[in-house]
Amino acid sequence: FRSRTGVSAVMSHRFTAAPAGTDLADARRLFEGAPEWLIVTESGRAAAVVTAEPIERALAERGPDAVHASAALTVEHGQGCVSVPASATLREALDAMDRAEVDVAVITGPSIRDANTIKGVLTRAEIEAAVRYHG
Repeated sequence: FRSRTGVSAVMSHRFTAAPAGTDLADARRLFEGAPEWLIVTESGRAAAVVTAEPIERALAERGPDAVHASAALTVEHGQGCVSVPASATLREALDAMDRAEVDVAVITGPSIRDANTIKGVLTRAEIEAAVRYHG
């Protein structure tokens, strides 16, 4: 199973993307459509992935007096990720995560030409669950 199964069979399509520097309040609004992940981009490439919780925490830490002060989304709000092409297998995605020492892969277009096109998000836990389920 895991040696031949492609990442697209397991990846999540519930994501949105925003460039680093996006106002945190705007980033929070991006979660209203119920994505699981927000991909933070820098120069058009995936730099980090973040869930709603760290953004909510950062906004809460600002407090009510900071309503007019802007705070920007940074890669530090999320966790590191590695880009993996949609043509990769689950084994190749795990190997890429191991090399980059991260637990999340951002799945991109299968060719060099569309390497900055984000197709989905895949976690180490999702791969492990798929391998356990399908043996």
